[in-house]
Amino acid sequence: MKNKIGKILIILGWIFVIISFLMVLYTYYEVNNAYIIANEVLNKVDLMIDRQQFENLEEVEILGEKYIGIIEVPSLNVRLPILKDCNDENLKIAPCKYYSTKNNNAPIIIAGHNYPKFFGNIKYLKKGDSISLSSLNGNEHRYIVDKIEMISSEDIDKMINTEYEFSIFSCNYSKDKRITVRCIKEEI
Repeated sequence: MKNKIGKILIILGWIFVIISFLMVLYTYYEVNNAYIIANEVLNKVDLMIDRQQFENLEEVEILGEKYIGIIEVPSLNVRLPILKDCNDENLKIAPCKYYSTKNNNAPIIIAGHNYPKFFGNIKYLKKGDSISLSSLNGNEHRYIVDKIEMISSEDIDKMINTEYEFSIFSCNYSKDKRITVRCIKEEI
């Protein structure tokens, strides 16, 4: 009887090892696919900007998705396109506009997945680091990191009701908090 239970436990152990391995492979595939798509979109947007095709455009459709600009975080070596609509599927492709309005006083908030080459390392930003946001027509806005805070994933009001002009955020690995980087406009 003990021998039979031991064999069953060994088989179950191997099943869990195989499932874990498959989950790691899927995650690697998902992250790698996101990097490939983001780079392809960046190349197309850069080419269009070089050709000055965006003079009055606020968004452009590439590969079936609408993009509104580019975000750069030099200290993290991050340069990514920004999707217009924020949802779970889009977050697997690129950072997304989480919140903004036409009101000039309203904050701009960008959400990004915690993939290492997306917003996975924003917790390492320091006060004074720069982040730039470029619209498709070439207008660039520069911001300076002022504060990094942890916000509950349930506290949407705290995320959007802020005195900061610009914020980026990503979930932590347990997905119960949002690592939020608050920024002020750089004076030029």
